[in-house]
Amino acid sequence: IYPPIHGGAVFMLQAIQELAKRHNLYVLTFVDSAEQVEPNRALEHWVRKVEIFVRKHQPSRPFHVESHAQQVFYDPEFAGLLDKMVYLHDIDLIQFEYTQLAQYRLPLRTVPQCLFEHDIYFRSVQRQLFAGHGGWVAKSKELLEWLRGLRYEVAAAGQFDAVFTCHEQEQRVLESVLGNGHPRILPGLRTAIDAASYEFPGGPREPD
Repeated sequence: IYPPIHGGAVFMLQAIQELAKRHNLYVLTFVDSAEQVEPNRALEHWVRKVEIFVRKHQPSRPFHVESHAQQVFYDPEFAGLLDKMVYLHDIDLIQFEYTQLAQYRLPLRTVPQCLFEHDIYFRSVQRQLFAGHGGWVAKSKELLEWLRGLRYEVAAAGQFDAVFTCHEQEQRVLESVLGNGHPRILPGLRTAIDAASYEFPGGPREPD
């Protein structure tokens, strides 16, 4: 999340900054390397506690029933840490970021749990599938991942009390695949960015 050098981090950081004005926040976040642990401790400026978990980079099994998104973000230690935080800090609402983390939804009866779909995962795979790159082997793997991702995302998203999307088009896509009885799907609530708080470093932009 910190520093906010990609779009999802900007969304998450600004949500933290706004919510912290009215609520006591606790953050549990993955990072990809030990070097990213210390920078993310800066979030303690806004929240009560930050737990930072270095992700173990699990190899994805191409023919497993679970999607790539599930496999590479699954870690029982992370699930245990989330459970512990909810118990110790009397959490009364949980917000999950990204489809990959929907698998960590807890079996709680009285605590609302929400999911922010930064990008609908199976649609991302679908765009790759129809992009026209790669041979039949690559396309077969992408088709399989699209099916696995669709199965996972529909099952996971349908269990939340509310789902946020970036815009109305993705709201309509989710509503169409989730069918009757789906959770509230709310577009655009998490996408208002205070652009003035970021200094423009000058141009032209440099690649990568």
